[in-house]
Amino acid sequence: MTIVEPQACNKRSPVYRQHENASFELMCDGAQSLSTLNDSKQQVAKGGLIDLSVLSRCGGRGPNIGAWLNKENLPVPAVPNQAMQTASGQTVLRLSKTEYWLLSNPLLPDEAVADIYTAGEGCYSVYCEDGRSWFVLTGETKTDVMAKVCGVDLREVNFPVGAVVQTAFARVNGVILHHAIGKNKVFSIFSDSASAEYLWLSLLDAMSEFGGAEIGLSMLLE
Repeated sequence: MTIVEPQACNKRSPVYRQHENASFELMCDGAQSLSTLNDSKQQVAKGGLIDLSVLSRCGGRGPNIGAWLNKENLPVPAVPNQAMQTASGQTVLRLSKTEYWLLSNPLLPDEAVADIYTAGEGCYSVYCEDGRSWFVLTGETKTDVMAKVCGVDLREVNFPVGAVVQTAFARVNGVILHHAIGKNKVFSIFSDSASAEYLWLSLLDAMSEFGGAEIGLSMLLE
């Protein structure tokens, strides 16, 4: 692990200034990712908020995106608002009939995703990496935390692993994905990067009632 200062990197999270007393690790594309902060397995289970905004992901829409995913041996969810994982732990989200996002595996942060931006005719880029923040909410109280800021019922009986919802939370529009990272069931939360700091602080405030705290990516890597 190479410890770096965020200001020295080509790319950094829109909320890096909020990570006090943290260590940052250099990623494969010259980006920084939060590595360690408040790290304990007890905190992960109790409730943790992780900033994965610099990890690799891409998106595309168009009539030929599904065919391109098949060509790349990537899974294609049957209907919108579903997600599927690859054997390597990457995740394909289907957001509409012809729009898909491809997320890297957070357990392999140096591994880039397939380049959907060069998929060819009938495929149009959706820039969900630079334009969107990516936060992960862990822990037994994650549904209770989101109930304070989101009107959608995210209990597992109604929002199982593999489900996606496009909605508003803390008055910010975005996407919530219920999936597994390693042995942890988590919510991945995506929103416009312009509102990232506001959303980050809103989620931390909602978590405070339940003893939640910011944690680092290292807790998912163990």
